[in-house]
Amino acid sequence: MQSPQSRGRLCERATRPAAAFHRSRAPQTHDMLGSEAPHGLARQTHAVPVVVVGDRGVGKTSLVKRTARPQAAQRGLVPKPTVLAEFDSAYLPCGTTLEFADLSGDRHSDVTESHAGTMRRISPQVALVCFHVMQPESLKNALHVWQPLVRKHAPEAKLVLVGCGTADRDRNPGVAGRECVSRSMGEAAAQHNSMDYAECSVSDGVGIDTELVPAVLAAAPPPPEPAHRRISFSAARAVRTRVVQQVRSAGSNLKKKILHGLQGSSKA
Repeated sequence: MQSPQSRGRLCERATRPAAAFHRSRAPQTHDMLGSEAPHGLARQTHAVPVVVVGDRGVGKTSLVKRTARPQAAQRGLVPKPTVLAEFDSAYLPCGTTLEFADLSGDRHSDVTESHAGTMRRISPQVALVCFHVMQPESLKNALHVWQPLVRKHAPEAKLVLVGCGTADRDRNPGVAGRECVSRSMGEAAAQHNSMDYAECSVSDGVGIDTELVPAVLAAAPPPPEPAHRRISFSAARAVRTRVVQQVRSAGSNLKKKILHGLQGSSKA
């Protein structure tokens, strides 16, 4: 049974399978994203479909799990390799729901055709093109394999190049005979291909809240204006003034009618 303390926290995250992609459930989040949200938050948020692509083993699934289910990631649970596609959701207290479609890193023709169908179906607004900073080959594939795939089947999506595994690079700076992709190299590649850039570490979560989520929110279109906007204080005061004037005017007219009736009866 859930305690009152856990129900009272501000925001939480939850995951949803593909079949329940648009079903409301108790959301989850963490750190700058919050910790718990009311059960009605899912119906109030602005959904942003996000597709995640990249080579197998670069950390796509761990990145999504770390963003959508940080408690499981902090317990050190290693996610299983993705088969075709998996779906998770991250609820943000700013009123945005990030709906992730994590596509497998297989590049067989039948798998890429399945990826194309998934992208056409969900129409992602943001695409995270991932590579591992300790695997330069994964950056080449991100630029020459996964980027064209997204631009072909999701032309409206804004692309963000994401460098994963920064903790490995920080722990092993300048190891002889081991190449790595520096931040400046990643930023240059992203700029050359008209993409935004972010780096993060899925092992400890560094960069998820400070780089990845802000990059997704910056790339996503703004939420639509609400149908009913809250009235401002000055507008409410103006309405009150008009109502008071109308009441006073009505009272004055009623008083004149009463006096006129009294005068008529006295003359009779």
